Amino acid sequence: MTITTACGTNTTTRNITVSQACLPPVASFTNAITNLNVAFSNTSTNTIGASYSWNFGDNTPLSTQANPTHNYTQNGTFTVILTVTTACGIHTKTQNITVTQACVQPIASFSPVANGLSVAFTNTSTNGLTYNWTFGNGQTSMLQNPTVVFAAAGTYIVTLVTSNGNCTNSFSQQVIVTACATGIAEYTIYSGENTNPQINKQGYVYYGGKHYLVWSNGTHNGNSSYGTYDAKVKLSTSTDGITWTTENILTTTIGSMGHVLTVDNNGKLHLAYVEGTGGSTYGLQYGKLVYANNVNGTWVKQNTDLGTGNGTSSGYNWSFPYQLMYGNDGKLRMYYTNTGWYAVGAPLYLRVLDNGVWGNPITISNAHDGGVDSRNNIWSFTKKSSGQTDVYLSSGWYCCTQSFINGFKVFTEGSNYAYRQTNSISNKRWYYENTRGDSVSVASDGRTISVNNRVLTTLPANEYVNENVWIDEAGSYVIANTSTNSRVFDAATGQSLVNNTGKFIIPANGLQIVADGTVNPRKIYVIKHQTNVAPVASFTNTINGMSVNFVNTSTNGVNYSWTFSNGQTSTAQNPSVTFTNAGTYTACLTVSNGCNSRQICQEVRLSCAIANVAISGNSAICQGGNTTLTASGGTAYVWSNGATTPSINVITGGNYTVTATNATGCLGTTNLNVTVNPRPKADFGFNIQGGKSQFTSISTDTNNTTVYRWDLGNGTTSNLKNPIGNYSTNGNYTICLWVTNTTGCKDSICKQINVTRVATQDLSNDLKVEIYPNPTTGHFTLKLQNNTSLKSEVTLFNTLGQIILKQDLINNIGQFDVSSMTSAIYLIKIRTEKKEIWRKIIVNR
Repeated sequence: MTITTACGTNTTTRNITVSQACLPPVASFTNAITNLNVAFSNTSTNTIGASYSWNFGDNTPLSTQANPTHNYTQNGTFTVILTVTTACGIHTKTQNITVTQACVQPIASFSPVANGLSVAFTNTSTNGLTYNWTFGNGQTSMLQNPTVVFAAAGTYIVTLVTSNGNCTNSFSQQVIVTACATGIAEYTIYSGENTNPQINKQGYVYYGGKHYLVWSNGTHNGNSSYGTYDAKVKLSTSTDGITWTTENILTTTIGSMGHVLTVDNNGKLHLAYVEGTGGSTYGLQYGKLVYANNVNGTWVKQNTDLGTGNGTSSGYNWSFPYQLMYGNDGKLRMYYTNTGWYAVGAPLYLRVLDNGVWGNPITISNAHDGGVDSRNNIWSFTKKSSGQTDVYLSSGWYCCTQSFINGFKVFTEGSNYAYRQTNSISNKRWYYENTRGDSVSVASDGRTISVNNRVLTTLPANEYVNENVWIDEAGSYVIANTSTNSRVFDAATGQSLVNNTGKFIIPANGLQIVADGTVNPRKIYVIKHQTNVAPVASFTNTINGMSVNFVNTSTNGVNYSWTFSNGQTSTAQNPSVTFTNAGTYTACLTVSNGCNSRQICQEVRLSCAIANVAISGNSAICQGGNTTLTASGGTAYVWSNGATTPSINVITGGNYTVTATNATGCLGTTNLNVTVNPRPKADFGFNIQGGKSQFTSISTDTNNTTVYRWDLGNGTTSNLKNPIGNYSTNGNYTICLWVTNTTGCKDSICKQINVTRVATQDLSNDLKVEIYPNPTTGHFTLKLQNNTSLKSEVTLFNTLGQIILKQDLINNIGQFDVSSMTSAIYLIKIRTEKKEIWRKIIVNR
C-alpha cells in the first residue's frame, strides 16, 4: 500500500490469500440431424475438469466424448441424456429428438400375361423389398411374381403395393381375363333331306374380307328313286366364316354341278358351271357350259354355249373340265376341254372375254392333254384375298411343263391311268408357285407332302393325294385325298390338326368348307380350328411439351386398354394424353383379342412445361418507319431472323416468329405478322392575292388520306383540305401541312410565302392562266394574262411529286413538249415573283 502527502510518500507491503467459490456445472447441448445421423454440440458451462456421459436412448453403449456423433438404425423419437461431472458437482440435461430416414422411393409396376383364365404377373417394380398383391377376385399374394387362375372371365382391378421398410408405393391396372374357346367348331351353311349338295373347290373365293361359295342342292339323275333335285344355283356369303347367308341366284333346267367362281380386281364375281339338260342313274348325263356374272346386283346368264358340248350328246359330254381365270391384263379367261367323263384325249382350249365379248377358242395344248379320263384333269388356282394368279392342271398321259399366255404357268408331271381300268390315280407330282414364293409338292408316291423342300407330312399307306395342295392366308395346308377323310396340317409343326369326314375341302383364312352327301340330312358346313393366338403388346410415344402421342405397334390385337399413372385411361388405339405437371409417369397398354391379353408398361419422362411466350409491338408500320418487337415468357429467345435478343427492330413486313426457352428448359413458340402500310406524300400550292392566300393540297395518296392539318403561319390552323389564310401585314410566313391516311401513316411539309399587300385598284388585275389544248397528245401552250412579274417559271410534276420538266416563260407564254410522257394527269406549278398557282394537264397518247 502506498500513501502520498505534501510531506512525502510511504509504502507498506503485505501478503494476502484469495480463494474462488466452487461453481457446479450446467449441462446443455444442441444437435444437427441428417436423416438417421445426429451430430451433438456440447454447450455446457462450468466444465473445468469435467467428464461427460451421453445416453442416446436407443440401448446403445454410452459415449464419453464431449461432442459425439451418433447413427440411429431406425426412425423414431429418442430421449437423449447428457451428464456433466466436475469437482464442484454433477448436472444432467434431458432432450427428446426425432430422426427420420429420407425415402428411397420404390416404384410399383407389373405386367400380366394372360392365357385363358390363368394370368402370370411379372413384377417390374424398383427399390422394393416386400410385395403385397390383390387381384380383384378375393385372392391375395406376397410373392414377387405370382400366377393366378381366375374362376371366370371378366375385367379385374389388380393392385401391387411394394415397400422397402421406409417408403411405400402402389400401382393398379385393369387385367382382362377371357375364357378361350379351343379345339374344333362346326358351323352349318346348309342341311336338308334327300338331296346331294354339289360344291366344288373352285366354287369358293375369299375377297375383300368376305367368303363366297357357289353351290347347288342336288342333281337330277332321271330316276326319282335316287333322289330329288332343286334346280337353283345358290350363293352363300359370310364375313366371319361362322354366320352364313344363302340366296338363290340362278335357275337351272334340272340341276347344276362343277361351279367355278372367280373375282376380278373390281370385286366383281364371275361364275361358270355345267347346267344339266338330261340325266341318268349316275346323275347329269347331258349338260352345257354356262357363264354368268352379277349385273347391277342381279345374277345373269351371259353365255350358255361357251364350250363345245351342246348339252344333247350322250357320254357326259359337256366341255369338262373347265376353269375361269382373271388375268393381270384385266381380261377374263376360260380354260376347258370337250372330253366329258369318258372321252379319250382332247385338246385344252382357251377363250378370252374382251370388252364383254368372248373370243374364239384357242388351242393351247395337244390332243392328248385332255387325258384318257378327262374328269380327273384337275384344275385350280392359288387362293389369295387379292384374287387368283396361277392356273394348274394334271397332264393326262404325258409329262409336261408349260407356260401359257400372259405368264400363267402350269407345272405338272406324272402319269394318269384310265378311270375304267383302275378307278384310281397314282404317280402324280404337283408343283405350285404363288406370290408369296412358297413351293408345295407331293412326291411320286402320292403320300409325301413338302413345303419349300421341307417334308410337311407323310400320309398313311392307304391314302394318297388325289387333287390339289392349297396355300391359304391362314398359313395351314389342306390335303384332299381319295378316302373319305380330309386333313389339315399346321405349317409350323407339320402336325395334323383335325381329321374330319367329308368330300370337299376348301381352306381359306383358317376354315374348311365340307359337303357331306353320305348321310341324311345332307349337309354343307364349315370347320374352324380355334387356336389361341396371343397378341404382342408394344407402343412408341412422341413428346411435345406436356402432350404425349402414343402409337400402338401391337400385333394380333382387337381391343386396347390404356392406363396412365396420372389417373387417365383410354380405349383408343392411338391415344393422345396431356399431362399437367412435369415428372415421370407410367403408361401401360393392355392388348386383347378375345382369348388372350398381353400388357406392356413404359416410363414417360416430362421434364418441363411449354414456355408461355408472347410478342408485344405494333403489327403494322408505315412505309419508311420501324417498330420494336419484344418477346416475353422465357429466359432465352431465338427469332426467325436469327436474332437472340428479347427485342428486335423491324423495318420490313412479314411473319416474325420467336422461340422462347423457360427456366425449366422447355420451349414455346409464337409469331406476329407485321404489315407495312403506304405513307402519303404531303405537298401543297398557294395563290396569294394581297393579304389573302388560297392553299391547295396536292398530296399524293389522296384517295386514302382522311385527315389534313394546317398551320397557316398567322396563328391559325385548319382541318380543311384547301383552306384560305388571311394576313394583315406584309412579310414572310411559314405554312405547314400534315396529312394522315386511313392506315394512320403521316407526312408533313412546310413552305415559306411572302405577303405584300397591294392597293385596292390592283386587286382586280387577277392573274389568269390559259392552257391549250388540254387534254393534249404531245404539245401544249401555257399563257399568262395580267402578269406584271418580270420572271415566271413553270414546273411539271407527276402524281408522285417527281419533277418531269422545268421551263421559264418568255413574255408570259411558253410551248411545252410532252410527247415522250405516258398518258396520265400531271400537275403544273406556275411561280411568279408574287404568286404560285397550280393547274393540271392531261396527257392522252
